[in-house]
Amino acid sequence: MSAALGYTLGFIQAELRPNSRILEVGCGNGELAASLQRDRHQVLAIDVSEEAIRETRDRGVAAQCCDFVEFVPSQPFDAVLFTRSLHHIHPLERAIDHAFALLNPGGLLLADDFDHQAMDHDTARWLYGVAEALRVVGMAGPGEFPGLAEQEPLEHWLRDDAEQPPLHAGPQMANAVAARFAAMRRRPCCYLFRYLCRNLRQNADGHAITAKLLEWETSLIERGRIRAIGLRLVARRPHSEPRTAP
Repeated sequence: MSAALGYTLGFIQAELRPNSRILEVGCGNGELAASLQRDRHQVLAIDVSEEAIRETRDRGVAAQCCDFVEFVPSQPFDAVLFTRSLHHIHPLERAIDHAFALLNPGGLLLADDFDHQAMDHDTARWLYGVAEALRVVGMAGPGEFPGLAEQEPLEHWLRDDAEQPPLHAGPQMANAVAARFAAMRRRPCCYLFRYLCRNLRQNADGHAITAKLLEWETSLIERGRIRAIGLRLVARRPHSEPRTAP
């Protein structure tokens, strides 16, 4: 198992009850969904990419190609999991309302995401400096961060993430979840190592480098040298809804 997968899986496993029925929103290649399924959870994965759905089904996981806000399940879930997908979903408030409606009483919303606006100069310099070092020693391709040589690192980051519609920032996601769920926990986490390891070979050497990059990023965050770009949100639907006055 790669360090990146293990990092996300550890976060999720710490929150889930055994044998949970899970909806993963933005399943990518299905690695996480397959791991959760091996842990005896019942998983349904969705993604807007047909290729992602094919890869996920090839791993033996039930998967459906659809837009989350239009998704209509046959039964509710114990957990709705957004894996680096919530920052893309529009409209945000509708997505959170939909997640709430899909959950059983006591069910969890879990988001493993990132706050692109949390980036600063020192953090951007570290990210792109390490990326360039990996390129120089032949561990990553030259096309990982195109145009970086012509731009200051923070400018490059902000320009690279300038999408339409725009990505949701961390505070926007956290505020939207808090507005719908009575109880929410928010904590920062590592994220940049994921960029750095995207093109590494999926073998023992690649996994070892990913683990070292995660360890390095963790250490720098703890010492206040760079910012934590990752963001994790945990919210629970109440076991019983408060009554409203007639």
